[in-house]
Amino acid sequence: MDSSADKQQQGPFYIVTYRDIFLEVIKEKASFNADYQERSAIALMFPGDMKALKIKSDSRLRLRNDFGVVVVRAKSGPGCQKGFIYMPYSPYSNVLADYDPGKAKLPDFKMIEVEVEPAEEKITPVSELINSLIRLGRSNA
Repeated sequence: MDSSADKQQQGPFYIVTYRDIFLEVIKEKASFNADYQERSAIALMFPGDMKALKIKSDSRLRLRNDFGVVVVRAKSGPGCQKGFIYMPYSPYSNVLADYDPGKAKLPDFKMIEVEVEPAEEKITPVSELINSLIRLGRSNA
């Protein structure tokens, strides 16, 4: 993030969450297992944004803001809009959401502003995120 060109490429991007019925079924049957992590650690992006960031589909992506950092798998979403990232409602999006219990009963899961960059490290384990959310008193993922 040294040059203004880098900052412009890295964001801001906005996460919009959605409910994934298959993810909900996995969570109900087997809780937060490897299948759950595989299906929930996904960021769907506009192909042009991926190209600008030099990110290939199925590569790892770091999403960061003032509330947290996660590494997920990037997927090209032909129906996605420029500047937006679509993620399933899960601990991966939850840890990035702004939450002030004095202002709202639930975190704000729409329009989560993040910086985006390619990542070398492994996908953040879902168990690590669950523990973090529990420590913050936000275990409603």
